[in-house]
Amino acid sequence: MNKQRLETFGDAIIAIALTILVLKLAQPTSLTLEGFWSIKEGFIAYFISFLIIFNVWYNSHNFFHVIDDVDELTVWMQGFTLFMMSLLPYFTSMVSQNIFSLPAETMYSLTLIGIHIFYILTVKAVFRSNRDNPKLIEGDYLNKHVNTPLIIIAIGFIIGYLAYPPAILISCLITVVIWIITFRHFKDVII
Repeated sequence: MNKQRLETFGDAIIAIALTILVLKLAQPTSLTLEGFWSIKEGFIAYFISFLIIFNVWYNSHNFFHVIDDVDELTVWMQGFTLFMMSLLPYFTSMVSQNIFSLPAETMYSLTLIGIHIFYILTVKAVFRSNRDNPKLIEGDYLNKHVNTPLIIIAIGFIIGYLAYPPAILISCLITVVIWIITFRHFKDVII
């Protein structure tokens, strides 16, 4: 399959997810600083979700830039990644309504875990079908830090379930920051 078709489809899903994400933000009861402060959890959850979606889009763009075609397995793995991303607005809304809800925090972070796992499986599928691509090898897309986000979210789960439920959301933010730091060198390889 031509990679541009997959990228175009992904861009459309991401645009829709981001639109829904912002439309699900609660409106303040009053247009004052206090009114906006009262819905700060919604903005925090929105910010983290936006970073997740933007980061996956950015890394996918850079990653697909170095290959010519994709195989069927890559299409399916990217499709599952996009499916998990399409769930983010729903669970972001849940978390923003009650940031101390363990079920909402759990579902939100499980969505992030799903995105991470399917993205890594997409990368592995591309590597499998493009074994001789020097830019993929140079890019080190599957480096030693690939499992760090899962460890951080596991720590967030432990803290969240034992003491402070928002620790799960905080671990998601830390995970996204690690994604950004870990994958940012790919653009240097590609450009």
